[in-house]
Amino acid sequence: MKTQYPLLRPALWLHGCHQQRSVHHDQRHKSALDTVQYHAELLIQHLKASRHARSRDWHAALALMDLQVAEDLQRLQYSTTEAQSHPSPITPQPTLRDIYEELLQLQQEFVKVTLEPKQFLLAAVTDAIELEGIYLGEFCLELHIDRLNQRADVSAFDIVALDPHPPERSNDVTHPHVRDNQLCAGDATRPIAQALKDGRFCDAFLAVNSVLHQYNASSPYVSLENWQGLACADCGCPTGDDERYYCEDCGQDYCGECYSTCDICQASFCHGCLEEDKETGKNCCRSCRQHCKRCGRVVDADSFDEAAELCPGCLKEKQQSEPPIQQTEEMKDEQRHEHTTDSRPKAACIPEPV
Repeated sequence: MKTQYPLLRPALWLHGCHQQRSVHHDQRHKSALDTVQYHAELLIQHLKASRHARSRDWHAALALMDLQVAEDLQRLQYSTTEAQSHPSPITPQPTLRDIYEELLQLQQEFVKVTLEPKQFLLAAVTDAIELEGIYLGEFCLELHIDRLNQRADVSAFDIVALDPHPPERSNDVTHPHVRDNQLCAGDATRPIAQALKDGRFCDAFLAVNSVLHQYNASSPYVSLENWQGLACADCGCPTGDDERYYCEDCGQDYCGECYSTCDICQASFCHGCLEEDKETGKNCCRSCRQHCKRCGRVVDADSFDEAAELCPGCLKEKQQSEPPIQQTEEMKDEQRHEHTTDSRPKAACIPEPV
């Protein structure tokens, strides 16, 4: 039988679930307070025993009771902290009419809304999302009602991409702020949690939807700049795995246009890690280039004279300004020969008798 209010039955179920969550929360709060009371009474009991032992000079019993009192204080402190983390709700609970109006507004705000009581699921589909030219598609915002009993926050939502367009390297990321179907809500985390606690389900869905339609460049799982591939470290163009090259010298990724090879060793490097020998036109990597100690020219390893540490031009000038080695050796031999001849003692001349 069709009803005039098709959302009434879903509203009744959702209202019942919210009341159950409130009862569950009240029970946890009451249990935490009971634990605090128990440890407080135990502390009082051991304090009395400690004072009695002190008045009778029972030193062994006093030491034991003092140790027990210290433990009681630690347990009391812990249980008090736990009770404070589960405060009793002071906000008024939503009525059936409130829940009905939330569902009605939810249908007006989203493309499609479904409610599946057997799966404890309330879901809404967003419109197609595009951020800075990157198409991400539609998302289904799934609110798992049973999770609210444990934590009424953004973790109760699963953000499921209906037409996934993940980045090239991370299939688990379907949105800059969604990984493994979980949303990093940023500044919206607290408003979403408060809306769920108050039973303002439509407000919670709208807050999640707003986060998905915005991009925070300071905290993405994968930045939009790298969504279609890592950006080339030189020109910044996005590059896919098949078009990306890694430079082992500087440790960065480059596109094919910004990547080349060393003309000496034939290894691959980015343009920034290669230097050209202007005389020979050869591009040289760090290991295959030298600098002339006289003129400072970048010299490829094939042209560099390691012994003289000079480029071909400076080496030629040096050789021209110095006498040939063979001529030098001959001059040295002549000098040694003259020195040897002159150093021999001359014969004394004896005058003839008259």
